[in-house]
Amino acid sequence: MRSVSWGIPISTFLAQVNTEILTAYSLPLPNIPDENTPKVLTGWLGELEQKARNKLA
Repeated sequence: MRSVSWGIPISTFLAQVNTEILTAYSLPLPNIPDENTPKVLTGWLGELEQKARNKLA
């Protein structure tokens, strides 16, 4: 367990902070990926998702 890094990236922390606080203290705004873009799954995971979608339809 000692060889594993348990640090939290600053971008992860800043993504959770209110943007008003970030601008008040002149902290950088993090680059947060758009949560609304669908993820394209490939390989066995993509096949599993396709099977699940077919069962729902």
